[in-house]
Amino acid sequence: MLFANLSILHAYMLKQLGQFCEHPYWRLYSIVIAFLLSIMFAFPAYDSMLPGAQKVKNHQHLEEQFEYPLQNPDASPETHQAKMVFRLTVPALANISGVRNPKVYILLQHLLGLGFFYFFLLLAERLFEDKVSALLLLLSIVAIYLGKSFFWDIQGWFDGLAFFFLLLSMYTKSPPVQWLCLSIAFWTDERAILASGLIWCWWKIQYYETEKLSFKKLIWPDRITLTFVIAWGAYLALRFWLGHTYGMQTPMGDSGAFGFQRWEVIVPALFTALEGTWLLFVPLLLGIKINRSYWLLAAIALGFLAVVIPALTVADMTRSLTYCFPIFLIAAYFLKDQVDIQDGQTYLLIIAIICWLFPNFTVISVLSWMHPIFPGIFVDHQHM
Repeated sequence: MLFANLSILHAYMLKQLGQFCEHPYWRLYSIVIAFLLSIMFAFPAYDSMLPGAQKVKNHQHLEEQFEYPLQNPDASPETHQAKMVFRLTVPALANISGVRNPKVYILLQHLLGLGFFYFFLLLAERLFEDKVSALLLLLSIVAIYLGKSFFWDIQGWFDGLAFFFLLLSMYTKSPPVQWLCLSIAFWTDERAILASGLIWCWWKIQYYETEKLSFKKLIWPDRITLTFVIAWGAYLALRFWLGHTYGMQTPMGDSGAFGFQRWEVIVPALFTALEGTWLLFVPLLLGIKINRSYWLLAAIALGFLAVVIPALTVADMTRSLTYCFPIFLIAAYFLKDQVDIQDGQTYLLIIAIICWLFPNFTVISVLSWMHPIFPGIFVDHQHM
């Protein structure tokens, strides 16, 4: 009886989603719903943005960096501010435009969050060739930190800008635009350069489709490899020049709070960053095994570990782990090839339900709850 009822509920949910996707403005409605769900289940500290509110601690540093972007901050090496030396996208924009209020760029990040949902939906729809599957994947990422980071971040970390431009580099097929998007992401947060390895894998898969990706094809200097090598090389060369010319440097070692020092929160961090989307790794691994693309597996594993290992050595583990999000779309590619549309929808529905069943927790120094709108709207954030 229970399984019969679940089967009826499953069929009803997919039918309703199918009808929703038939609406001519379904993408617009999906983006609005995704935004509302995000702030409802992880209510941002909007009270700290109101006129007369105590200034958010990180905003003072941002204002200083906006004024003098090519200067080492006067901050202790273990602090977040000390690590923002080369995160110059927003400071450069503020310095050039003359608009130096951090709240303006937090609003910009909100808008880019809507843009992220839009391009993610388009990319998933292009991948699956099915609207319902694309919507279910979007609903899954809205339920985890990735979909909430654009709005939850009132401090001004600006990971959302990096996420948006990394995704855009996965969407556009133009090498110059890809290079520009990657460069903006790299200068927003250096963790983006680690995540770009997964995007390189993504484009190799798209370029060679279902062919076996040999080692030669992976490293062959085609337009994909050249675009990424130029982006990586330009970033590293300019970073070296800035360090040599202006003495800019990011603190490393124990003084920079690096190292596996928080073993008790590593497992919670690994789960809370991805939640139900961990299930996407099953079709990914099965698809690679079926195609015998072991060099591709090695490349994806290397790209994934390049994000995960450094993420587990810093305080803001959840934020750092979220940079691995390109692997979701890589895994979705293999899911599409292994099952028919209906079975794929069922699998994605299960992933979405798991993601929404778990409360929103994040590991940023400590394991903490991202308050939903109730009681979040009553929480005083003036200490931020």
